[in-house]
Amino acid sequence: MAVSGSPVSSEGKGSPRAEKDEVNNNTADASIRSAFGRASMDGKNYDPGQGITISLEGVSLVVEVSKDQAEDPKLGDSTASALAQSLKGLRSRARMLCKPKMKRTYKKSVLEGVTGTIGAGDMYALLGPSGAGKTTLLDVISRRKTVGQIGGVIRFDGKKISSLRLKTETAYIQQQDVLLGYFTVQEYILFHAFLKLPSWIPSKQKRERCSYAIEKLGLSKCRNCTIGEPLKRGVS
Repeated sequence: MAVSGSPVSSEGKGSPRAEKDEVNNNTADASIRSAFGRASMDGKNYDPGQGITISLEGVSLVVEVSKDQAEDPKLGDSTASALAQSLKGLRSRARMLCKPKMKRTYKKSVLEGVTGTIGAGDMYALLGPSGAGKTTLLDVISRRKTVGQIGGVIRFDGKKISSLRLKTETAYIQQQDVLLGYFTVQEYILFHAFLKLPSWIPSKQKRERCSYAIEKLGLSKCRNCTIGEPLKRGVS
C-alpha cells in the first residue's frame, strides 16, 4: 500500500518493503481516527468539538516583586506608566554608578482562592480593571505561567493532566491578530496542518482533518473567504 504523496513501490505485497508500508499506513490511520474520535480526559469517547470542562479549586499565585513594582501595580498598562518606569530606570542606573544598591523584594499575592467551573463548549468573558489578574489567571490555567508559586487544583474533565497533554487538547489565542490576512480560512488551517502534523500522515488525511475542523468551527460558509487585514477587511 502506498502512502499518498510517496512513489508507489514496485515490490510485491508479501515483500518486507510492502509489509513495512502497510504498518506505517495503519499507524497513520489509527492516529487520524484517534484525532477525530479520541478518548476524553475522563476516559470516554467524545466529539472533539464538544469542549472540556475546567474546574478551579482555590487557585492562587504568589510572586516576588521589587519595591518599584509594588508602588505601581498597573505598570505597563498605559503610555504614561511606561514613561514613568523608564524614568525610574534611568534614575536607578544613575544611582548604581555612584553607589551599589541592594534590590529589595518581597512576596505579593496576585491570585488568591480562585474557585469555579468553566463549562465545556461555553464562552465566558473575564472582566476586571487593569492589573486585576485576568491575563495571569488565563496563563495559570493554560500552564503558560512559569514564574511564582502556584497553589490550588485545576482539573480538566475531572482530572489533573500534564502540561504536554494539555497542549494537545487546548489552544491559547493571543489578543493580537497574528493571522496571515491574504490567506483564505481553508488555506490558513491547511498551511498549519502541513507544518505541524507528522510527515507520515498522508496529505489526503491532513486535508480531511482540516475540513472537519472547519465544519466544527462553523466556518463552512466562509472557508474560501480571505481572512483580511486592518486595511482590507475579510473574515477577521
